[in-house]
Formats: sequence, C-alpha cells, structure tokens
Amino acid sequence: MVACWGRHWDVLALGHDAATNPGLRVRREMVFALLLVAVLVSVSTALVGAVAFLGLLVVSLARLVDASETHPRLLPIAPLISAIALVGGQLVPERATPLSVVVDLLGGLLFFVLLLKGWSR
Repeated sequence: MVACWGRHWDVLALGHDAATNPGLRVRREMVFALLLVAVLVSVSTALVGAVAFLGLLVVSLARLVDASETHPRLLPIAPLISAIALVGGQLVPERATPLSVVVDLLGGLLFFVLLLKGWSR
C-alpha cells in the first residue's frame, strides 16, 4: 500500500493546485486517505485501547529518525516505532506505571516542545 499510494500522498502534500497539475484526482485521493486513516485508527484503538498521544509521538519520532519528509519512507518507520513503544511499554511491569500514563506524559511533553518550536518560527 505504501509503495502504491505513497507518491500520491507526497504530491497531495504539495497542495491542491500542485496535485491537480499532474492529473491527480485530489478529492478522490483525499477521501481515500481519510477513510484509510479512520479505519486504521478505529482498528488500532479497538485492539490497543485509547492511548491519547501515541499517534503524535510516533509521527514526530519518525520524522526525527528520518527527516526525508517522503511518505514511502515515513510510513514504514512509524509503525515500527509504534510497535517498539507498545512492546517496550508492556515489558515494564504494570504495577510501576501504566503504559497509558507513560505515553501520555511523553506525548504531552513532545506536543509542548512542538508547540514552542512552531511558536518561535
């Protein structure tokens, strides 16, 4: 899926006019991407539970690991980081600190750092 749609999403990231010029059906691609994200988020929330900042944390860490900003490279990295975070969190005993507390704390801190970084621009 990443190999097939990753380039389309890179073109969509350039904006509506730039995506229309090479003949991309912008509305169709955006609806497909939103539906795909909705399904993936629904399934992951049903399986894992509501870990509020995991998505923010994973995407931001994926961009820190690989600063290329291209979807075919970022999309495989993000699930790997997510799996490492979830499996690593399960290895820590639940009595010490629940996984959701750790992820929410780290996600909140990262969100705050990103807000300050964006504010300074």
